[in-house]
Amino acid sequence: MALRPALRVYVDTNVLIRGMERTDAGAGEAARLTGLAELGKLRLVTSELTLSELLVGPIGRRDHLLETAYLDLLTLDLLIELVPVSREVLIEAAHIRARSAAPLADCLHVATARLAGCGLIVSYDRRLRELSDLEVTEPSDALFARLEGEPS
Repeated sequence: MALRPALRVYVDTNVLIRGMERTDAGAGEAARLTGLAELGKLRLVTSELTLSELLVGPIGRRDHLLETAYLDLLTLDLLIELVPVSREVLIEAAHIRARSAAPLADCLHVATARLAGCGLIVSYDRRLRELSDLEVTEPSDALFARLEGEPS
């Protein structure tokens, strides 16, 4: 029997920020996603745009430790595939934006997810649902139960 490829899951910037910078009950959700990636249950994907978005806060606060942690997470750690903002992504984002009044950054995230073959976008930004034909969901116990049931 051939192995089924792992589900490709797009992770929006806000999920990573919450996982790295917050201490509330939902802060462990990014860790749960990376844990599932380590087990081969899914493949995490995000845009190079995410790297820039993640670094703004730490650079502005001169938090070099967090800046380094984000750089390591997206450039050294192989658990999250960092997809370049290519011409193809930019053109797809323009098509999405032409149909909506959404910010370009949101359109770039959705375009990247679609072109990277993701089956799901994990985000706290509910506006992404209006932009994408992909499923967009917040991290939740129901999501994790579903993802944990995926074959490796």
